[in-house]
Amino acid sequence: MQELRFVNTTTLLPVGTEFKDFHRQHTYHLLVDTAIENGHGGLTRPPLDVLFVDRTEIDQDIVRERAEQAAIDNGARPHELYELRRRADRRERPAHAEAADWGGERSPPMDVLGLYLPHDLRRHQRTIKVCPEKVLQASVTLIRNGRVAADLPLRDLYWLLLSAVVTHEVAHALMDSGHDGCDPDESNGWLYKQALEADDYARFERELADHDPYRHYCCRRPWRRHNRRRITPTVRQRLHLIEESLANAMVLKQKYSDEQRQILTDFMLQQPPGYRHATLWTGTFEDVFFSATQWGEFKSGPLERAISHALNLPGNMLEAISQMLLDGESIIQVHFVQNFFERCRQQLPVWQAALEQDRSDTELDKFLNGTLGVYMDLWKREDYGFSLQERFKLLAQCAANGSEEAADTWLSAQSRMYADMGELRRALLLQIKRQPGSVNQQWNSRRIKDDLEKLLQSAPDLPVRLTRLAQTRISELEQMAQ
Repeated sequence: MQELRFVNTTTLLPVGTEFKDFHRQHTYHLLVDTAIENGHGGLTRPPLDVLFVDRTEIDQDIVRERAEQAAIDNGARPHELYELRRRADRRERPAHAEAADWGGERSPPMDVLGLYLPHDLRRHQRTIKVCPEKVLQASVTLIRNGRVAADLPLRDLYWLLLSAVVTHEVAHALMDSGHDGCDPDESNGWLYKQALEADDYARFERELADHDPYRHYCCRRPWRRHNRRRITPTVRQRLHLIEESLANAMVLKQKYSDEQRQILTDFMLQQPPGYRHATLWTGTFEDVFFSATQWGEFKSGPLERAISHALNLPGNMLEAISQMLLDGESIIQVHFVQNFFERCRQQLPVWQAALEQDRSDTELDKFLNGTLGVYMDLWKREDYGFSLQERFKLLAQCAANGSEEAADTWLSAQSRMYADMGELRRALLLQIKRQPGSVNQQWNSRRIKDDLEKLLQSAPDLPVRLTRLAQTRISELEQMAQ
């Protein structure tokens, strides 16, 4: 189980062990195991660091995040992003998060109290940053505006909000769509590691000045979210609405008292869209946790390759869920991945017709028929209520569209099905028909040869002619595999 590690860095209000005990007593552990290969053949599970920083540092990170996103929207290439990171303007200090339009409604500005970084460019690992000074200011503002009981001690309110901010950012880590895992021993991360062991963060800052924090290979390429095709503003708003509402919902489902939960609810209701919609997730902690992990799985899978086709269509899954939140409808639990594939299945006839009308649309062809395309994905979804007969039809259509992988998968699956039924002759004939294809021909030839040999060994009483035909095919595959 991955642990949280609290580290005071540039903050003017160092956080002590009393708060850490408060946080652990009032929250569930959200992070599942995350194993990152460390480059030496072993697996490490490094703690997720929560850095307590000052206003300037967290605002600088926000500026860089927005600058990079703007560059991506304008079509920046990876090498241009690398240069942008090197030239990041550290002097601009935004006071509030950007406002956005939501169906004619202008969201109020919100001071950013915490930030989750999928890849901290200085530490080469995913990191959470929280600003205690901003959290304290928010606590004082709540008391001054009469939004909490006048006799509530400031320290209790401050600890509650600080714990909520940490949990909110940890929820983002839970829903992270992919981390560019670095080996700290091969990057500047070793400086940070030594500084933590010596309990001397200032040493890290001093020694980092002598190193190029961008020299590691992962910093010269975009993060996974930058590799996606351009996301329209509408889709981005929907992604933001769902993720922020889930992150705050995770906060409300923690082990806080009813009074503490009411304070947090009132605080969230004053926030922009997304954040304030957390109260609409009305299920249990287990329901919200499931929805959050499903959201992370959706982002790391379908979202990576479905932007242009599946998420910009009327009635798509993102539109349906975000509209429920905007309409104030309660949600108990959402199986995002299954919901996505069910809607893809409904949309398949339209996409197939579009492909048949324009075979030159390579993007649509890849989206439908590629290794990670819709047809192959739906073929694998036996646990989502898709019948075997329906899945075979989808696979056959993908093969008819020209997918060599689908054609081989169809023959292999049919062969296994007949072998399980005891019809070994038909199973062997299907195996003999398999072709290695034009991609990875050597590896595929070895794989098909191994399957054919295993089936031949399990069927010793086959006709001599069929046995010789199989042996001839095995010899051909051996030559292809060389």
